[in-house]
Amino acid sequence: MRPSSLLPWLGLFVAGCVTSTTTVGAVETRGALISVVPAERAWVVEDGKSFLGSVVRFAGQSDPEEFFFMVRNPWDQDVGMIDHLGRSWKRIPHEEDAWLGTGTVLEGVQQILGVGEEARMAELPIQQLEARTRAERARLPGGIGG
Repeated sequence: MRPSSLLPWLGLFVAGCVTSTTTVGAVETRGALISVVPAERAWVVEDGKSFLGSVVRFAGQSDPEEFFFMVRNPWDQDVGMIDHLGRSWKRIPHEEDAWLGTGTVLEGVQQILGVGEEARMAELPIQQLEARTRAERARLPGGIGG
């Protein structure tokens, strides 16, 4: 086969290598409102032998009857939420939160953390929660956060 007969095929090969770039501007933030939602109460979640996580109750922004609970794993990461109606959701990375059901706060916490019915919540002052979770994280494999 002569090189001149390969020339049309070479043109197709080069055309297949063309790329384009699209630039998207930054998200508009002038109208964004940042609000701080105060924590009202806190609990640690334990099963008698180990620390399983924590729960923090936050006040509603506009209606005091619309509070919610954030459920955190032992590494103090938010892994789920329970609203004032008892509906619980579990955070799924890179996806929509998964609705687990409706029930008591303890039932929602057990489902979100994937722990058994032996798990219990023990209330402690909000000011002590950070120190407690920091101490518990230091005991975890790798000793992070100590």
